[in-house]
Amino acid sequence: MVEGQDCMMMGMEWWLLLLLLGAVVGVLAGLFGIGGGTVLVPSLVLLFGARGLPDEVVFPLALGTAMASIVFTAVASAWSHHRLGDVRWSLWRRMALGVVIGTWLGTVLVPHLGSTALALFFVGFIALLAWKMWIPASSESAVITPTPVLLHGVGTGIGLVSALVSIGGGAMTVPFLLRCQVPLKDAIGTSAAVGVLIAMVGSLGYLAGGTSPDTSLLVVGTIYLPGVAAIALGSVATAPFGAHWSHRLPATQLRRAFALLLLVLSLSMLWQVVL
Repeated sequence: MVEGQDCMMMGMEWWLLLLLLGAVVGVLAGLFGIGGGTVLVPSLVLLFGARGLPDEVVFPLALGTAMASIVFTAVASAWSHHRLGDVRWSLWRRMALGVVIGTWLGTVLVPHLGSTALALFFVGFIALLAWKMWIPASSESAVITPTPVLLHGVGTGIGLVSALVSIGGGAMTVPFLLRCQVPLKDAIGTSAAVGVLIAMVGSLGYLAGGTSPDTSLLVVGTIYLPGVAAIALGSVATAPFGAHWSHRLPATQLRRAFALLLLVLSLSMLWQVVL
């Protein structure tokens, strides 16, 4: 039972924080092609913890709420990139089935894993991606040929990991597509479209799976509904700005900014876990 749930619905500061968080996530989703979970999960862990929720509730609630919020962010970002002609729909179609299978499997596994294990996995995963994104293209491994079998398998892996840490998959999809010689802006746009599948399937899994940490109607499964609404309002409004800015920034600068963002987030999450 979560105590003080009614208090979470009160106060302008709480709502402004959630709206601001959504606005930041929307820009990042459009700019980097990420669903926003890399920002939402550590931020929500901090916010829920500050509201005095029990430790065993904070991380699962952050995961579920982040995944549900990603639905709106991902749709807004993918639509913006589609209008700009940045989505490779042929690649998306070949990855789709694997993404759906992997995401659903991930939501099934989450209730059986401890919060500490999930949090440490989140930190290590994000830190590794930050390091890989910083490596110049010339020093990366050989080019990958995106065969249908490979795209299906990679899609399954991306969906599985994304569900375990409640991210939109962009942090994995973008580097993979770059290795397939897809231009950065197209990789970001296609990644945003993949994130729509991950978010929708993942949200259904978090709604149906596990035990709700609260008996009130404000929390379903492990999703805090008012938080989803506030974050969605902020993110949908700002995602198009990020998508347009992605066309104005140099590719190398955009890539390294992405790497720095991931590194800062992983260190922030590590700090929260250790303390």
